[in-house]
Formats: sequence, C-alpha cells, structure tokens
Amino acid sequence: MSGNGPAGGSALADSGSRAFDLPQLSRVLYGPKALSQVSLEVERSSCRRVLLVTNPATYRRTDVPERLRDILGSALVGVFPEAGAHVPLATVEAATAMAKERGADLVVSVGGGSAVDCAKAVALCAPQETSASAALARHEVHGGDAAGHRPLPHIAVPTTLSAAEYTPTFTVTMPDGAKVMYHHPDITSRTVVLDSSVARNTPAWLWSATGARAVDHCVEWFLSRAHMPFTDALVVRALEMLWRSLPAVAENPDDLDARQEGQLAAWMSVFGSTNVLGGLSHAIGHQLGSHTGMLHGHTTCVILPHVLEFNAPAAQDRLARLAEVVGVRDGDGAHTAQAFVEGLRGLFRRLGLPSTISEATDSAVDVASIGDAVMTEIAIANNPREVTRDDVQAILEKALGA
Repeated sequence: MSGNGPAGGSALADSGSRAFDLPQLSRVLYGPKALSQVSLEVERSSCRRVLLVTNPATYRRTDVPERLRDILGSALVGVFPEAGAHVPLATVEAATAMAKERGADLVVSVGGGSAVDCAKAVALCAPQETSASAALARHEVHGGDAAGHRPLPHIAVPTTLSAAEYTPTFTVTMPDGAKVMYHHPDITSRTVVLDSSVARNTPAWLWSATGARAVDHCVEWFLSRAHMPFTDALVVRALEMLWRSLPAVAENPDDLDARQEGQLAAWMSVFGSTNVLGGLSHAIGHQLGSHTGMLHGHTTCVILPHVLEFNAPAAQDRLARLAEVVGVRDGDGAHTAQAFVEGLRGLFRRLGLPSTISEATDSAVDVASIGDAVMTEIAIANNPREVTRDDVQAILEKALGA
C-alpha cells in the first residue's frame, strides 16, 4: 500500500522508496487574536453560507459561538450545537440535514475532536444527494471508494488538543456501538485557527485528557514500523513541549502561553499521521471509547502504558530514546525503556488522569467483543509488534484494574 491512503508510509512497489503525502491543509493561524481572522478565511474560500458545528458545552457555556456570530455576520446561516462525544450516526444525519436545508457551502467547527469529526462528516455528506449513511459508506476505510464527491471546505477552531482537524480521516459511531473510520484526501480542515483566548475556556481536566491523546500520537508515531526522520523530528519536539506545557496548564489554567505551546505541539504530534499510522493504543482506544463512552484521552491513560510494555521487546531502543527526550533515562536498554513507561504513568498522575478502566468508567467492558473489534482496526498495521486477539484481551484485563 502506498502513502496515498490512511495506512501510508509503505515502500513504493517499483523501487522500494517511500513517499510522504502532505495533508491538504492550506493554513494554520495561531495567536490570541486568531479567531478574528475567520471571516477573512471564509472570503478566501469564496464561500457565502457558513454552518457552525459545535458541541453543547461550548455552545452553552462559552462566548465563542456569539463571537463568531459577530465575526461572520450574515454569512452564518445556521448553528448545529449538538456534536456529541464519539460522533453518533444520528448526530451526523441531523447536522447534514441542517447543512442541506440552509444551503451551507462551508463548515466551521468549534470544539474538540468530536465537533471536528462531526464537521468533517457533514462536509463530506452534505454535497451528496444520498442519505448521510450511504454517503459515508462510500468512504469507509475498509472497502470504500474515495473517488469524486468533493467535500465542503472546513475551517476548524479547536478548543482541545485532540488534533483531529489535521487528518484526512474521521470516525462515526454506529447504532450498535461500532466505531467506523472514514477517509477522504480533501476532508482535512482547509484552515485551522489556534486561538489561546478560545482555548482558555477549556477546563483543565479536558485539556489534560486531550493532551494525553497528543502524547499518544507522539509515542505511537515514533514507534511505528513506518516511522521516518521527518515525523520523528516533529513528534520528539512535540513530546518535549507537551511534557512541559500540560502540567503548567493543570497548575494554572489561565497560562495562555502554555496553552499556545500545547496547541502547537498537538499540531506537530499528528502532522503526517497517515504516513506512519497509529498503533495498538490507538486501535484499542477507538473501540474502548465507542463501547464504553470513555474519553479518548482517558483511554490513552489507561491503555498506553500497558501497550508500551507489550511493545517493549520490539521497540526497546526507541523507547529508550523517548526516555532521554523527557529526562527520565535510567541506565541502558530495557531499564530505560521501562523508565519511560513509568515516567508516562507519573505524568498522567500529575495531570489527575485515571490509571485504570474502572476509574474512568462505570460501563461494563466486554473484553471479548472489544478484542474482536480491535483486530479490524487499520491502526494496528504498523504497530512495532505483531498483535493477536489474545494480546488485546490481556492488555484490557490488565487495564481494568481492581
């Protein structure tokens, strides 16, 4: 498989060389006044009818939607405020219906990964005459047809560190609880607006949880069997920045410089993601989240350390390098690899994040069903160690806790 799809980073068949596909991102605006530039970005896109997609907390508890009403004026033709966690299909259907009814030609998302993914789904489905579910089926990672069907442009104003806005993929949760991944090369946000004054509204606990997800990006991209020097450089620097800035925001939520550093680190952590793909932590996190309702950041906290211990025999030297990056080196080889895992656990504790599934959710965990679902995840393709269903179940059992 070449670098053109969501599993990229592979050798080109004819020469053994590799390709790096740049995400179709036009611009990143950042700074404490970046939100004011959204109207200019709409004009730059030659669009006139904007649908705002956001989540209930952002809509009801912050002034950001009202600020955007003032900035966009008559160009804002609708607000969809119900982008729920894990992007249920029913939510996508409702938001797509609104986009079609209002004749939207551009989508602006404000919120975390769920709002961004919902906006991506709307941008993909709204231009198509079929139902939302039929439109999505054309772009499913496993067996879809990504040809044609150009999506609406999308401007993302993220309020967390999920970094979903930088990728050409998104997930939607089906009525049976299964989480399905979709891909389109043009679904990446056209413009991303990183405004620390907007991020200031995000509770410190949510900032920490999504920051843990950005840490997961850094670690799994670095350990991926398809890693490359360009992405290595980005995620190593991003990990340093996250290791420093996440505790700073946890201690002082009004530290806008630390928030800005976290935003930039999240961008760096995920850039080029489709070229190196994720790993076992991402695969388990996707399914554990959709089956239990856990936040992705919480799935990271409870799963990633166990995954790293599982992967250590195949990734000892690279784990030791990460230990050096964050200053927890302890001797050589296996000792230093384990020092990184323990350092990671210590970071998550410092941020007040859960360490077991039982701490993170009261929902029942069907280990067998989740294990089956994880084995269908494309994210395990470049995990540094081969994975079996029994391996997944063993990791889940360890993560359940007392």
